[in-house]
Amino acid sequence: MIPALAALSAIAWGMAAVNRKSEALQRLRSGFLIHIPVVGELVKQHYQSHFCKLMYLLYSSGVPLLQGVEMMRGILTFYPYRKSFEAIAGGLHHGESFACGMARFDRIYDRKLIALVKVGEETNTLSRMLRKQGEDLAVQLEYKLKQLGNMLEPLLILFVGILVAVVLVSMYMPMFKLGTTIY
Repeated sequence: MIPALAALSAIAWGMAAVNRKSEALQRLRSGFLIHIPVVGELVKQHYQSHFCKLMYLLYSSGVPLLQGVEMMRGILTFYPYRKSFEAIAGGLHHGESFACGMARFDRIYDRKLIALVKVGEETNTLSRMLRKQGEDLAVQLEYKLKQLGNMLEPLLILFVGILVAVVLVSMYMPMFKLGTTIY
């Protein structure tokens, strides 16, 4: 039974390693990850923060917006964001605004980010808006991760305590049974 399970696990791991770059597998994995209740929001916030920081660096250093978005496709390789960069770059190429392209992907970009990008485009302060939003998202993400750690810590301590109790009981029960058979 165990060798069959190990063989099945090895085959599944091998297939996943071979098909890791498969678009269908990436879409499935990212869709699953984003829809996990707490983790999904953290993942989205993480990638939005990186997006803002990297776009700020590219845009403020003089890289044209279209070229910067196309470069982001190779930098942030998480499937939903990579696909959104392709569509946003296509929209920019056809004269659409950056914020309008992002608004089509409202499931992965926050409304606040879209609104700030729109205002930044209209007032020619896009780099400042991206920098500020990237910093804010990073601070919010750090706070949420600390909160999550504070919530999980008592549960982990309880789990370890139960595990130690089970090990101790399983070690001493045979000794107690042996003592009753001798006495």
